[in-house]
Amino acid sequence: MWRCYDKACVYGDGRPGTRDRFSAWVRAQYHAAFKGHRSVFTHADLADCNFMFREDGSVVITDWEHAGWYPSFYEYCTASTVVGHLNDWDEWVYDIFEKNYAAELGWFRIHSLTIQGQQ
Repeated sequence: MWRCYDKACVYGDGRPGTRDRFSAWVRAQYHAAFKGHRSVFTHADLADCNFMFREDGSVVITDWEHAGWYPSFYEYCTASTVVGHLNDWDEWVYDIFEKNYAAELGWFRIHSLTIQGQQ
């Protein structure tokens, strides 16, 4: 495994590396984790605040501005990353989806944190 510092990266055993080599390794891991997923039409922002319930019991999903064609794991990952443990949404997320994308979720969170750190 790698550790990165301000100006250099090193392998877990202390050998020197480079940011370019680390970036190449991360890209290879992304490709392995995210390959083989079909594209599906996705809301891309499922959260408890985007559900409305009508008097007849039917459900309306609002806030479709991020909707589009994404890999099949994307909805699960985006819904799971809004989990703030402020209410019971985190319990519902795992019941809503038929499939658990745990590996993809791990890499998705790493990617999200990396992007947030660069802003």
